[in-house]
Amino acid sequence: MLRGETEAALEPPVQLLRDHYGNQIGVGEPMVRYHHGSSVEEPHMRLRVRCWAKHFDAVRADLESRGALIVRSHRNSTLGVLLATAPLARMLGYSRSLAQLTAGTAQGVLCLSHYDSVGCESSLRVEVYGAT
Repeated sequence: MLRGETEAALEPPVQLLRDHYGNQIGVGEPMVRYHHGSSVEEPHMRLRVRCWAKHFDAVRADLESRGALIVRSHRNSTLGVLLATAPLARMLGYSRSLAQLTAGTAQGVLCLSHYDSVGCESSLRVEVYGAT
């Protein structure tokens, strides 16, 4: 099992393993690790996206559809910047989505922000391993 903070962090070791083992290795979809105790907590990511102004509205709408909280945003006639937090489970695959929305021209950076309780309204399937 490989662990990483973001999907991008997993790409180099996965590629190294594929280069070495070829078809003998199977790589599944990334999974989110949840904290469990008195409540189940999910990781939230802090993200910064810089894009051309013409893509700004589409990028913002995509982030909001993923449950992101837009903390700050700015757009001028050329560029737009969005700062947000969002549940990691909803951000899986975001780099590919961002590339598709912006023809590969946007830059996005994600890092762990905090853990927060998974709300009852969450439509995400939560699996807690090791819980009794």
